[in-house]
Amino acid sequence: SSFSAGLVEAYYFQNEVVEPLLNYNGAKRYHCPATAHKQPADRQNTTLRLKQLRSVMTRVASIQVPPLDGYIVTSDDAHQSDSLDPRDMRREFITGFYGSAGEALITWDKAVFWTDGRYHIQADHQLDCNWILMKRGRPEHSCPANSSIRLVPVRNNLVDLIWQIDRPSYNPHPAYPLPDKYSGKAWQDKVQLIRVEMESYKADALILTALDEIAWLFNIRGYDLPNTPVLRAYAVVTHGSIHLYAPRHKILRSIDEHLKMDFCSHANCVTLHNYTSIWYDLRTMSQAWNLVWLPTRCAYSPGASMEIFNSVLRAILPNTIPAEKRLPKPSPVLSLRAQKNEIEAEGMRRSHLRDAAMMCDFLAYMEEQYELNSDSWDEMQVARLANEFRYEQDKNKGISFPTIAGYGPHAAIPHYEPNNLTNIKIGKTSTLVVDSGGQYLGGMEFLS
Repeated sequence: SSFSAGLVEAYYFQNEVVEPLLNYNGAKRYHCPATAHKQPADRQNTTLRLKQLRSVMTRVASIQVPPLDGYIVTSDDAHQSDSLDPRDMRREFITGFYGSAGEALITWDKAVFWTDGRYHIQADHQLDCNWILMKRGRPEHSCPANSSIRLVPVRNNLVDLIWQIDRPSYNPHPAYPLPDKYSGKAWQDKVQLIRVEMESYKADALILTALDEIAWLFNIRGYDLPNTPVLRAYAVVTHGSIHLYAPRHKILRSIDEHLKMDFCSHANCVTLHNYTSIWYDLRTMSQAWNLVWLPTRCAYSPGASMEIFNSVLRAILPNTIPAEKRLPKPSPVLSLRAQKNEIEAEGMRRSHLRDAAMMCDFLAYMEEQYELNSDSWDEMQVARLANEFRYEQDKNKGISFPTIAGYGPHAAIPHYEPNNLTNIKIGKTSTLVVDSGGQYLGGMEFLS
C-alpha cells in the first residue's frame, strides 16, 4: 500500500489494524534495550513525543473523528516534495531519524518505522529503542495487507499539535525571476505549450502542485526548500487565466513585473492569491470546469496530493468525482521540462565545468593543507570547505544537497552527513568519500 500526503501529509488507521503487525517485535535493534546499553550520541529519546501523540490520537475534539488505532507520518510535505523545509520535517521530529526516506506508524502500543536499504544502518543507529525497524525490501519484513486496514485522511496534523516548542519558521526570503538568458524560453511561451497539451485532451484546467514544476513554468526561483531554489506555491492554468497561490510577502516588485501581475485581466498574465486560498478557490472554480487535469504519480513525480483531489472532488459531488470530469495524468510539465533547449543545455555544460574546476581546486588545497597540519582536518572541516569553495564560483546559488564527507566506517553509510555528535578526524589509513553538489543559474550539479 502506498500513502500520498495531502494538506497535512499524514493518515491514520481506524478500527482494524492487522494482527501480525501488532504482534511483530522486529529484528534485534542496535544498542537495545536502552537500559542495558549506552545509547549512540546521535540518538534522540522519543518517549515523550510518542506519549503526547498517542494522547492526541484519542482526543475527539482535536481529530474530529472517533479515537484512532494508528497514525501514519510520511516523509513528504503538502507539495509531495522529497526535500523539505525544516518546519515540515514532521517524520524526523517524531522518529529522530533524519534520513530522507521512510514512513512511521504509531499505534497505541507500538512505533514502527519503514525505510529502504540506503538507510538500514543509519536508522538502526538513530531510532531509539521505542521503535521497531522494518527494513523495506527484505522478505522477512513484509508490509501489512491493505485489505485489513481502513485509511481515512485527517485534516489536523497531529504532529503539528504536539510540536509547539523550537519548531522552525519558514524561510522569509522572497522569490526572484530567472532571466530568459538562462531559461532559453519566456514563461508565456511555456504556458502556451501547456495550453496546447490541455487542448489535446480537452482539459479546461491544470492544477500544479510540484514546486520544481512551478519554478520551471514561470521562470522563477526562490529559497523555500533547503538547497533547492523554488517558491512554495500552487498554480492553476486555464485557457483564459493563470493563478498563482503563494505567500504574498515573497512576491516583490520584480516578480510582479515579470509575471505581469498588475491589473491582470487577460490570458497571459498571472493573478496572485494568498497561498492558502487554493483550498477554497478550487471548490468554486472547479464547478465551471468540465474536465480537470490532476497530475498523478509517475516515475519522476509523486503527483498532486490527495487533498488536491479531494478539494476538486468536494466541489463537484459530495462523495465522488465522475470519471468524465477528471483527467488523472502525469503533469505535462514533466515531458516539456525534460526537452532541454540549446540555452539550457549550454547552461548545464558550463555549470558542470564550474563545479568540476571547483572540486579540483578544493582537492588540491586539501591535499596541500593536510600535509602541513593533518590534526586540523575532520569530516565537518572537509564539508565546510567544500561548500565555501563552491560558493565562490561564478553564478553559484548555493549547494544542491548537504555535503557528505565520510571517513572510514562513515564512508560506507549512504547519505551520511557529519555533525557535532558524529564528526571524526581524517586519517591516512582509510577512505574519505566526498559527495556534494551545487546550484547554479545554468543548472544543478551532483559530484561524488
